Amino acid sequence: MDWAQVLHLFSSRSFWKYTWEIMKFYVHFESPPNFTMVFKWHRNDKETLKLILDKFMTAFNAKYTTFAELSFDKLTLADKRRNTLSLEQSIISIVKDGMDLFVVAKQSSEPKEKQHNGLDSLAQSPVSSVRLNQLLKKREKATNVVNSPSARATESDSSEPMDSRFSLKNLLKTGTMRNAARICAQALTLDEKNSSALSCLAEIYLKAGRPRVALEYVELAIRVNPDDSGLSFIHGNCLAKVGKLEEATNAYLKYMGHLEANGAMKNDIHDVQAAIAQVYAMEGKLSIAVKLFSEVLKEDSTHIESLKGYALHTAGNSQTALHETITVMMSALVHSSNVNNRELRRQVCKLISQPGGMGIFKDQLSKAWESSDPLMYIADILRESGATELAIQLVNRACQLSPQDPSICLYLVHTYEILNEHNKGFLHARTFLETNHCLKIGNISCSKFVPFFQQVTEDIYLNNVAVNILPTFVDQEDVGKASESEFHQLGLLFTLVKIFFVKGAINLVEVLLPVLDKLHKDRELHLTLLRNEAAFYSCISLVMKVPFSPLPSNPNFVYFASDSHCISPSWRTIDYCGKPHVIHPVLATGLKIWHIRKEGCFYPKFTLLNALKDVPNGSPVIFNIGEIDCRELLTTASMTQ
Repeated sequence: MDWAQVLHLFSSRSFWKYTWEIMKFYVHFESPPNFTMVFKWHRNDKETLKLILDKFMTAFNAKYTTFAELSFDKLTLADKRRNTLSLEQSIISIVKDGMDLFVVAKQSSEPKEKQHNGLDSLAQSPVSSVRLNQLLKKREKATNVVNSPSARATESDSSEPMDSRFSLKNLLKTGTMRNAARICAQALTLDEKNSSALSCLAEIYLKAGRPRVALEYVELAIRVNPDDSGLSFIHGNCLAKVGKLEEATNAYLKYMGHLEANGAMKNDIHDVQAAIAQVYAMEGKLSIAVKLFSEVLKEDSTHIESLKGYALHTAGNSQTALHETITVMMSALVHSSNVNNRELRRQVCKLISQPGGMGIFKDQLSKAWESSDPLMYIADILRESGATELAIQLVNRACQLSPQDPSICLYLVHTYEILNEHNKGFLHARTFLETNHCLKIGNISCSKFVPFFQQVTEDIYLNNVAVNILPTFVDQEDVGKASESEFHQLGLLFTLVKIFFVKGAINLVEVLLPVLDKLHKDRELHLTLLRNEAAFYSCISLVMKVPFSPLPSNPNFVYFASDSHCISPSWRTIDYCGKPHVIHPVLATGLKIWHIRKEGCFYPKFTLLNALKDVPNGSPVIFNIGEIDCRELLTTASMTQ
């Protein structure tokens, strides 16, 4: 189909009539396991919402066969405000294009005073009702099977009863948060009063940033097991997160009494003291909070939450206060069992970024300042939190200390990409290859690339001067295969190809492809740590197979701001406003649409902002951000949270 036919189709009345007549909406189930179904509906269809719910439950039950089935008579639909909808209403009278609907439990008609236990009292809860009230059928089936003679024989042969207690820490060893939630939900199909599973679900939702849902679960656990004072700590955490600070303090104090009565370990008591201190800080009572944190630290100088709390609430404007705070936070970072603690890493970055912070940090490192490993560790913390200018200071220092390490050079080049200083990245890579020309990639020595790079004497932006590489090098057949120890220098060359392409130095790319294609071919590099660099190289290599028109001397640009998707249309000529324009890439590697939120500080956001500084005011810009996020990372994010 040519462009004329496409335009004719788009302009036809039947096309737009069809587009208008079909609406799309979404139905969600937000309790574990989360499930969303997309509906496309004809506006002339007179069916009711009852049909939508029926189709949804059929799809859900078919997908999650290991879970108990959803029951139609206990559920209904609600809008985004969680206002329940009558299933007898017509779809077209309620649903609009793009609307979100939610499957929730029906409101209980029974008065509260007649609700005789915790399960009944939470029947109105959309997150609990299905798991706790709709799963009884499966349990009844299981009971019927156990009552059979064969089942009884099997039961009597079992030497170990099934453990009904759950620890989130142990569950996470088996997989993701979602897997942990599924295990708890399955346990509740057998025993809806399993307070351990309920409290574990509360922890899961609390970690996922949904404290109100977490609070429902832990309060249900308390109702079904009111004698378990051990639930009070999780209860306090949930209450604190939803802002019920006085109730949170009372829950913590109750838990403290439970610990002291049972001779608990000091660390458990310190956890509660730190939690109470944090509540005081949230109430604005900082002096009391700091005193409590310091009391814990007198007994345990490595207690992470107390280190964090003390540091954050004692940081002031003086260099002395900043010095003490950085000292404490670095200690917290060292002693943290979770080295990827995002909150802790961001706070360290925030402190080092303050005036004088880098100098204090250098003093803290002492002899470690002479080692590249700790420098790269802190550089990574700074870079991922947006402090790229500070990070590059440390990476440059690490390069000086380890001038033969290609992984550090590659990291440095990528950091220059974030700063939109591609030419500096190229120059550092060239210097590294000149210095380490004996390094090999397969059967090829890096020295073979050096003469080519030395011919590039000006800024690489739109640099399409003629360059040469020895024909015997290009025509080399037996290039071999890069070993894992050689991946970083190969990644460095792949990244230089990306930099040349993004900056419009097409001629420089063309010269490198014959050799690098051979090193890339049949290596399955997408399964290695080199996957990102290899993916960019593969895309550029394929794009280069379509010849480019020479750029005019003063081209008009349409800027294309995106992640890797800006590669394929780059440097092609299109008609825009009646004039030829060249598509100019504005690459922000790894950018996702949620990165650019106001509160976002992950480095792809700053890659985009730095790249946009080169776009002249008034220029046409295409923003192509977010169109694949739903496919690529939302599923992963939901599974990890």
